[in-house]
Amino acid sequence: MSALLAWAQTTLSLSPTEIARALRATVPTLRRWQRDETSPRGEQLEQCNALYALRALLNTVFAAPDRAIRWLTTTPGLAGSTSPRDMIRAGASAELVWVLSTIDPDPFYDFTQERPEVWLDDDESIVVRWP
Repeated sequence: MSALLAWAQTTLSLSPTEIARALRATVPTLRRWQRDETSPRGEQLEQCNALYALRALLNTVFAAPDRAIRWLTTTPGLAGSTSPRDMIRAGASAELVWVLSTIDPDPFYDFTQERPEVWLDDDESIVVRWP
C-alpha cells in the first residue's frame, strides 16, 4: 500500500488530501494504511485496486513514463472537460482503467497525434471520444 500511495503522490503529483478523496478515505486513514495498522476494505479497497490496475495499465500502454504522464495531465480540448489526473482525483480510476484496457498497446506507443479524449460530463458520467 505504501508504494501505491507514494506513486500517487510522486508520479501523479497528488497531495495526501487528493489521494484520500480519490480513495474515498481520510488523510489519517491513509497514514494508518502506510503504517500497516489497518487495510482498506469495501469501497476503499475497490478504489485502491482500480488505482493499482491503472498504474499497471499505464506501464503497459505507454512506451515511456513521460508519455503516460503527458496523457494523464492533458485536458482534451473540449469546454468543461477534465484531465485523466483530475478524474483520478474525483475517484474515477476504474473508468480510466476501462479506457486504457480498450487500447491495444502495440500500435499506440505515442499518443501525440491520436489519443482518446476522456472527461466527466455535467452529470459526472464518463465520456470517451476517439478522434
